[in-house]
Amino acid sequence: MTLQAGPPTPAAQAGIDRFLRWGLVVTLVVVVSVLIYGTVAVHRERPPIPDRVVDSNGAVLYTKDDIIGGKGVFQRTDLLDFGSLYGLRNLARPWMIRTNARSAAGPYVAEVMP
Repeated sequence: MTLQAGPPTPAAQAGIDRFLRWGLVVTLVVVVSVLIYGTVAVHRERPPIPDRVVDSNGAVLYTKDDIIGGKGVFQRTDLLDFGSLYGLRNLARPWMIRTNARSAAGPYVAEVMP
């Protein structure tokens, strides 16, 4: 019995191609399913935004509209590019974040941020 090295036969090549194709399809289905599940889970588990936040005396500190507006400023000025999810890079360049927030939000931030 002798073993010969050479190119695979067309039948063997077709079997390999079919295996690789199905492997690709299964991998894509699993990856897309995990991404969809993750998106739905994050959407369901997001924290609620309160209608208003008050101090101990009952004075309104900020409202839901203020929170949503602040998120818009944060996204519009790409402040996430200046830090990680945990905010560790904020220690490196706090002046840049303050400058970008002031320029985007205008006079409101000047009242809140020194």
